[in-house]
Amino acid sequence: MAALLDVPGWSAETVDEKLPQTAFRGRDIACGIHWPQQGILRNLAIERRHQAAESVLSYQQKNFTIVHGSRDQYRIPCETVGRIENMKSGLIFFALVFAAVAAAPDRQEAKAQLLDQNQYLCSNCFFGASTYYYCFDAGNKILIGYQKIPTINWKDPASNDLTKVHKSWQPWVTEGKDVPLSYDEKHIWVTGPNGKAVKLTQDYTTDIFINNSQCRGAVKKKPE
Repeated sequence: MAALLDVPGWSAETVDEKLPQTAFRGRDIACGIHWPQQGILRNLAIERRHQAAESVLSYQQKNFTIVHGSRDQYRIPCETVGRIENMKSGLIFFALVFAAVAAAPDRQEAKAQLLDQNQYLCSNCFFGASTYYYCFDAGNKILIGYQKIPTINWKDPASNDLTKVHKSWQPWVTEGKDVPLSYDEKHIWVTGPNGKAVKLTQDYTTDIFINNSQCRGAVKKKPE
């Protein structure tokens, strides 16, 4: 009686069969070496076997020396890193200070004379500002500057209730006409009664002076 199924003359295919793979070549081993944690100083006997590619040299043992350096030899201590960061911060700070000093315009000193002064007072003022103008004769130049003072008052425009809270919020005054000052292209610095410097902003566009012709002549009137 003939068989129902035809049985082939070879073995059945194995399920999940793992195909044999060739061993690493010499260059694959060389490229796979990485930094170790410990150092090795000795002769190692390494033999190539079961190589997929034919070797140029013979299949005998090759003795050579591999010298590895420990990572600890190249690690920078945390204290050194902190010092480097502090040095960098210090260098950046000094660079910024030097740049600010170099960029600051030159200030000229002068023994000036106060020629005239006037003000725009803020009346019935609630957190407004009164503006005080000063005119100086600095020898060969007329200087005009103003300061704005935060103001709160009621009925009396010359008063300022904020002065009780902040002593520096009061107009600059001088005892005599002779005033030592310094100035640049935009500002004027005078000394207040408490010895601190008061900065005035230069302005030559406001016709506010009435007692001195030199001050009125220094005002550059806007064309109508």
